[in-house]
Amino acid sequence: IMFISNQQSDIAGELSMPLNEGIRAMSGYDNKIFAVASDGKYFIWDWEKLDDKPMTGSANSDQAYLLKSGLIASLKQDRSTHVVLSNPQGIEKDKKITVGSGPAKAYLTINRSRNTIITTLIKEKGSEGKINYEIFSVDIETLRTLRVMTLSEKSDWQLTDFAVSDDGKYFAAIGEQDHKSRLILIDLTARRTVYDNIYDEPAYFGSVTFSRDNKDIFAGGSAGGIYKYSIATGLMTGKTQGEEKTNTAHKAVPIQYVAVSPDDQLIAFTKRGGVHVWDSNLTKEIFAAGGHKLAGALAFSPDSRLVATSDLRQGGTIKLWHLPKN
Repeated sequence: IMFISNQQSDIAGELSMPLNEGIRAMSGYDNKIFAVASDGKYFIWDWEKLDDKPMTGSANSDQAYLLKSGLIASLKQDRSTHVVLSNPQGIEKDKKITVGSGPAKAYLTINRSRNTIITTLIKEKGSEGKINYEIFSVDIETLRTLRVMTLSEKSDWQLTDFAVSDDGKYFAAIGEQDHKSRLILIDLTARRTVYDNIYDEPAYFGSVTFSRDNKDIFAGGSAGGIYKYSIATGLMTGKTQGEEKTNTAHKAVPIQYVAVSPDDQLIAFTKRGGVHVWDSNLTKEIFAAGGHKLAGALAFSPDSRLVATSDLRQGGTIKLWHLPKN
């Protein structure tokens, strides 16, 4: 009972929204919270008017982001892969930017500054036993794409998440290779691989993001821990305490949702039904709470005093949590 009481005292509120299919992605940008459900329906709140009903609409997929212009960039796949720019009010006609042709699994990645858009197409090479990761830069001003590079990998090597630094210079890809974690850093301007590192710990990565000062990379590991790496060297500079024991009968579920606070002082991530917040040096956990069926994407308020968490399960809510004062 005391745990429930203490937990409830940390809740700043819940955001009211219609029934949903579970929130797939959520981010904070331009004083807004932008959440996308698994069925492509999106919700937009103003941090200063959270009691108001959210603006709603439907994107082409559950991969969608709010841009500085107010447009929404989303991923659409039919016979080809497109980045679609649409106006939330429906005033402007949708604009499609063709990225690639043929069947492919695709990821849309945008930095927090919203000035660099990267689309990664994953294509199997049939009998060759390889997978090509085709990386494209998308220019929303000229409506054109530029191939950055192609990574050709063995089919049993997996890249699972991608991120772009706030300054638009670097692109990070993480995943697994031979039961070890892998981090690839690409210089987008020079269109070259800076390093491709394999680490004995953890067994694999599930998520990645950059610090806001463009000096560090945070990756969510398979054992429930967060790992910090220097962009300059690729060396690990810190980590949280993950789970010492995992169920060997099933593959451990990695941390898949990570967010850095606007003041760059905090790193937050969700695991199972809860949210955890550490200082960005990964030396101390400063907040932890439960409250979700299966916690998913999260976002900080502009003043870094609140964190919003979502639920991957159908009908889940978005909760707002007070963070302790420094």
